[in-house]
Amino acid sequence: MSEQDVLGVLNQLGNNPWGPNRAQVINDLAGQVKARGVSFRYSQSTPFYQQVAKYGATSEIGFPLGDNFGPPPSRGSLLGAWRMEINAPATYFTKGNEVWRRNATVQKTGGTLTINADSSYSWSLSTGQVVQGRWRNATDAEMKTAGGEGLVLQRGRGGQDWIVTKYRLESPPNMSANWITVAEITSRQEREFGNR
Repeated sequence: MSEQDVLGVLNQLGNNPWGPNRAQVINDLAGQVKARGVSFRYSQSTPFYQQVAKYGATSEIGFPLGDNFGPPPSRGSLLGAWRMEINAPATYFTKGNEVWRRNATVQKTGGTLTINADSSYSWSLSTGQVVQGRWRNATDAEMKTAGGEGLVLQRGRGGQDWIVTKYRLESPPNMSANWITVAEITSRQEREFGNR
């Protein structure tokens, strides 16, 4: 979908973005974005963001637009071997009378995740432990605001289920654009990232 396609759907709200048809229009937009993807990067620093803001730029709009750049990924794009990395947690420290936060940094974990077409996976952790198991297709509810296909690693690291989705946010110019996100499915707070 282009920016104009998105605005065309939002224009159905008319002059009252909080009118009685809001839920239907927003749900329709989110469904179309997940099914088709978007051809632009959704960012607060663009004029398009200001155009969307007049319709009440809540997370119901923002998350689908931010999570679906490019065509919806297929299951095949998640298969194969991935080198895993993890974001370190943010750290807090005191500087004078102020508390400062140092944002998380990426740490290589040395682990690998291999997702096979036969619904099996092998996850080699940096500790040397290897977790092997089966994966299943992610449900639409489990995908949340991301479109395309995802996988759920059953009884993965720590005995928990983990969801695998294509990472569709913008990558720095000096890094590969071929990434996956592997997140503990319940809270999504624990995450690892894989690239080739």
